Amino acid sequence: TFNFSLRLVDDCGNGETYFFHDFFIEDVIPPVAICEQFRAVSMGLDCEVEVSASSFDDGSYDNCGQVTFTVARMDELENAGFLFGSTDRDNNIFFDGDEDIFKPSVRFTKDDMNGCIGSETVVFRVEDGRGNYNYCMVEVELQDKIPPVARDRNITIDCDDILAGELTRAALAGSSAVQNFLNSGTFVDANGAAYLSTEDNCDNNTFLIDFIDVNGFDGTCKTGDLVIFYQTVDACGNVSLPGTATIRIDNKSDWEMKFPYDAVIFC
Repeated sequence: TFNFSLRLVDDCGNGETYFFHDFFIEDVIPPVAICEQFRAVSMGLDCEVEVSASSFDDGSYDNCGQVTFTVARMDELENAGFLFGSTDRDNNIFFDGDEDIFKPSVRFTKDDMNGCIGSETVVFRVEDGRGNYNYCMVEVELQDKIPPVARDRNITIDCDDILAGELTRAALAGSSAVQNFLNSGTFVDANGAAYLSTEDNCDNNTFLIDFIDVNGFDGTCKTGDLVIFYQTVDACGNVSLPGTATIRIDNKSDWEMKFPYDAVIFC
């Protein structure tokens, strides 16, 4: 805001001041929003990732100064009742809704993944110092690039457990049979917990059996140690380092032999 006055002076030095005016200069031009149309993002250790709004910028600017960035997920905007698609005469897109949804960053979680990848749309907002906004949209592809983890395990199962029989038959049939058995999801205890499990950030992995050592297993009595050398692969093809599972099948004998009491017979 500023004011000015006009002073008129003739050749003889006579003067008078006129026209006192207040002037207001206002920036009403929205900034130019330039964003990446496509952005690939890698999920973190918990199958989550926080992406800053500035990551989507590709050279946005304003005619009068600096700009700041915020971002919102398209699904959250739609749920909040935003109106999309209205434009001004310069074809700038505007939205009508709750501005508090726009944040300095946006979060993606496991729920946004569909197997190996996920796809979400975000709205990138650029704001100038006067509060003028402009927007553009970014397609975000979520990727899982972290391999799962296969840890060494020591497991003991009683020989009369039905799973011991299934595992034994699979082990004697070969690696492929054991792989199918472990990936069936039936190798669990009475509480439903997996005897042999692996760790993956997005929980979408399966077993790969490299080799089975049955030298310590008695195939006749169906007892002893089965040593499984395995890896695990997730839906994106990330493969773990090798792990070893030593499964001991115990011989459980709960029978006892009873002999008759001694007896003396006279004849």
